Amino acid sequence: MKKLKSLTALLIAVSILLLSGCSDIKAMFSKPDSDLYAITALSEKATNFSSVDVMGNYALFLASKELDPYELFVFDVEKNKIAQEKSLADCSLECITDAKFTGENEITVYDEENTKCIKYDLNLNEIGQSDFTPADYDLYDSSEEADFINYRFAKHDTYAYAYEGDNMYIVYADDVNTFYVCDGSGELLSANGKKVLINNSVYSESDETTKSTLVVYDLENSKSINEAALETTQAGQYLNVYDSAFNDSYVCFIKCTGNDVTGGQKVEPYIWKYAENAKNEDINVRKLRTSEFEDVNNTLIAEMKEKYSIDFYVNKPTEWGTYNDVTEFNASPLQVNLVLQGLKDSLALFPEGFIKEIVDVPNVEKLNIYICSSIENVNAYADDFTETYEIMFSFNGFTKGIVFHELMHLIDNRLQNHYDEVNKDFYAEWEELNPKGYEYSGSDDGECDENYFVSNYATTNAVEDLADTFEAMYEVSVNKDYERLTQHEGVFKKAKFLADAIRESYSCMKNAQNVCWEEFIEMADTAE
Repeated sequence: MKKLKSLTALLIAVSILLLSGCSDIKAMFSKPDSDLYAITALSEKATNFSSVDVMGNYALFLASKELDPYELFVFDVEKNKIAQEKSLADCSLECITDAKFTGENEITVYDEENTKCIKYDLNLNEIGQSDFTPADYDLYDSSEEADFINYRFAKHDTYAYAYEGDNMYIVYADDVNTFYVCDGSGELLSANGKKVLINNSVYSESDETTKSTLVVYDLENSKSINEAALETTQAGQYLNVYDSAFNDSYVCFIKCTGNDVTGGQKVEPYIWKYAENAKNEDINVRKLRTSEFEDVNNTLIAEMKEKYSIDFYVNKPTEWGTYNDVTEFNASPLQVNLVLQGLKDSLALFPEGFIKEIVDVPNVEKLNIYICSSIENVNAYADDFTETYEIMFSFNGFTKGIVFHELMHLIDNRLQNHYDEVNKDFYAEWEELNPKGYEYSGSDDGECDENYFVSNYATTNAVEDLADTFEAMYEVSVNKDYERLTQHEGVFKKAKFLADAIRESYSCMKNAQNVCWEEFIEMADTAE
């Protein structure tokens, strides 16, 4: 009986404390045991999160609920509770865009559209207004020695990055001549000094699931500090991580999960105390000065020459000179490196022996690939009318899809030869797949009938139609937007005809499996 009375008294005492609004007691009972947990106290108050920042033991959120005005939330990570919150309904800014910690006791709310800002202390008392200048992204180009590329890199306040080939390149504004090169399989979310937060997503074709893992990399010391597994999503579900920020102790991020079928979506703020059980595992991060890219490029060229019997020429005119008079031959070592990495990645997608078979036709001796900085009005071009095939790729506008486009201008020679051997006309059969009586326009200015053509440029002539179709066949394998080729019968017939013709004409394709440009056929068969 005494035990029952004691338990009853304890429950009554706790109830009184909770009802009296004692947030510390409430936090004590809800404090998570895991290093990674959702901030439920905040997700109950907000459904939309516009920005996140961290400083010391505090996380800052600019958020709102439904269509309500923005609010500022200061969250105390160690105490696991909202320390301060303030509605910005009466804020004098016209278009609030961001909020950040800008000092030890200072928070700044930004209006980038009108270049204004308001400053608050950590208790969210307004302490001043001022004009501001948006981040100077030209900082990367301020050094005459900086070998940096503008448009291919996504730029932030202190760093920039790009994905090329199998690599991710990261450069920091405080040293524009040093590049950190690492495995580019993950999505870079944010950076803190020379540390970066990566989201690695791995898709499993066997059960159609995607496993997402957050990783903190220390680039300076080539370490993976720690990783945290997020939930695995099934087919039709998705998981995104955005608006992240971190310091030396913890990561703060917004996780969005949803269902494509039902349209349901859940957005939650999270804390990950990644430093508490750090692993510090060695990873392969190359730290390269711009001057060292020459050696890396020479290695890449040697590898591809040996594997594919291709000769490479950098910043040199082509032998046959189709566009030499409008070509800029001043590609930097880093620009050349990005093209070479993309070429290596693209060529590896062709079945073994395919590239060598391209030149295995009468009166053709070899394939030369040239790399320049830019070509007026075009991104690349191919010449196939002499004993040496030539392709010029410019850094300006280079994509992996363009590799497939230009190679098709060479691949089609073997297709034509094979069809000639069996008394058929390859291009005549191709044009029969167009609408009855159709004639190519000779330019890309005309309207594109999306039932038969993958692009406006494909309406120029049969050669470009073939090349753009092949480029699209590769692109849908990357983007998984198979409907681009399967939803229109005319386009599907063309792409299927091309895939079958390549199978018939190239001996290396006889037993080739998992060919990227054929993926759309399997998806169309599955849909049926």
